[in-house]
Amino acid sequence: MNIPCKKLIAAALAATLHTALMADTVELVNGDTLTGSVVSHGDGEVVIEHAQLGRIVLSQDQVRQVSIGDNINRAADPEGGDPIDAPGGIAVPAPEGGDAPAGQAQAAANAAEAAALEEPSLLDTFLNQWDTKLTLGFTGTSGNSDRQNYHAKLDTEYETEEIRWAINSSWFYAVANNVRSQNEVQTQVTRDWLLKDSPWFLFLRGEHEYDEFRAWENRASAFGGAGYTVIDDKSLQVKARMGLGGSYEFGQINEFTPEAFFGGSVAKWKINERNTLVGDLTYYPSLEDNGNYRVQTKLEWLYKLDLASGMSLKIGVQNDYESQSPGDSEDNDLKYYGALVISF
Repeated sequence: MNIPCKKLIAAALAATLHTALMADTVELVNGDTLTGSVVSHGDGEVVIEHAQLGRIVLSQDQVRQVSIGDNINRAADPEGGDPIDAPGGIAVPAPEGGDAPAGQAQAAANAAEAAALEEPSLLDTFLNQWDTKLTLGFTGTSGNSDRQNYHAKLDTEYETEEIRWAINSSWFYAVANNVRSQNEVQTQVTRDWLLKDSPWFLFLRGEHEYDEFRAWENRASAFGGAGYTVIDDKSLQVKARMGLGGSYEFGQINEFTPEAFFGGSVAKWKINERNTLVGDLTYYPSLEDNGNYRVQTKLEWLYKLDLASGMSLKIGVQNDYESQSPGDSEDNDLKYYGALVISF
């Protein structure tokens, strides 16, 4: 390769790098950002060339801020003059001969498409927008008797003005003298539809329980209905639900039971920066037999060990009561635990 050719390639690479470093950005009022090259301004509109979408025309009320290269809120004069200051959002004219109303409508569609291209991944959304807590606990004894208890729990929540998700899953496992004595997994998925400016909301909840030492072994449940936010302030939140559904037990027993759903309530009391109490109570009466019902209760205390990292100590108690337990099963299934909680 001769020297002039090498110089030409180097110049092209330098120009490409300079263009990438000097890319313009337009920040919209909804928080989205478009990256490209601002080509004109004035008369209440901004025009930017986008790499994937081509030319986009934005009205001034859609734009919060424009950055030309490394200068924020400044744009070059289209007539070739010195750069001029631009207040808030820069106003840039539509291309000659363009229809302003049609251009604004197309701009909104193009901006939405560009924002979709730049949306964060599902993993980023989960890590940054969901409130997630991982609980890990272990106890053991050795000597006259060997016993190990394991407890793991994953709780995650997500809420907007219109919806609220809550996913809760827990695992209890115990071994005594090399013989398994406990193996339980419980999972709940709750979706709430929030009503604007109202304490009422609609909900659907799905549940699955696995217990190796229960006669039914597996139980799947589904419920739907209405909920009400009893208290909602910074230190205390109380929500209650009521609805209809049923549960299906399968494994050694295969039986469907239609049930009502009362409670499903979550009471969260933030005593101070370090201490929080969380309680839950749910009542499931059978719709076929008035004497057949089950009750789930839970109470947990969280103490923040480190305010910066969010690591906490959790002590809790949970009881599942069934009025007509099949086989030799006890009516009460009481669990108590202590564990470390990692928030992220």
